[in-house]
Amino acid sequence: MKKKIFLLLSIFLIIAIFYFFYINKRNDSYKNIINLFDNVKDEKYLGYFFRYPNINIRDIENKIRLSIVINELYLENKKDEYKEEDVKNKYKTFFNDNKYKSESTLYKDKKVIYKDKKYYITSDDSNNKFKIYQKEIKKEYFFYKLSVYVKIAYLKTSHDRYDIYKFYDNEYIASIDEIKEIEKYEKDLKTYKFEFIMKDNKYKLERVGEVKW
Repeated sequence: MKKKIFLLLSIFLIIAIFYFFYINKRNDSYKNIINLFDNVKDEKYLGYFFRYPNINIRDIENKIRLSIVINELYLENKKDEYKEEDVKNKYKTFFNDNKYKSESTLYKDKKVIYKDKKYYITSDDSNNKFKIYQKEIKKEYFFYKLSVYVKIAYLKTSHDRYDIYKFYDNEYIASIDEIKEIEKYEKDLKTYKFEFIMKDNKYKLERVGEVKW
């Protein structure tokens, strides 16, 4: 009898583990943040996650925190304005601290203006000579944790061609006619690792860091 109970519990445990990994692998919520700053018009924040060797989500500046929070709200309810109270509550919940400070920020290729206790998403007409190339190369799952590895480069438009840089306007690699040609130079590109933790059925970013590949 004990053997049968043990066998049934073992089968149940195996099924539960496989189901857990199956559900996690189908969850692609991490994609909502890894390219969040790839198209911003403000060159200071373009490719923000790749400007530093390592970034802990708890240490990032307030403007970027607000941008992440606006993204979370937009994914839940697509609007072009949000009350400060809603932003503040989401901020506290997401970052689990009381560091909230109101200020204008950015959201993808748009501006976010703070005015009269509201955040307004507006167009940004400024031009950015650079864009981010990003390619996901590997994913690793470990229970509720997920690691995503990406190759990245800065692309600069130059006379109908693209100049490839390792960093923003630094460490030139080559010029190409079409973006797909960048695959020839992937070995020369930087690799970054995004680390996530599953929370409330969504992957929450914990840290980003450059890795050897």
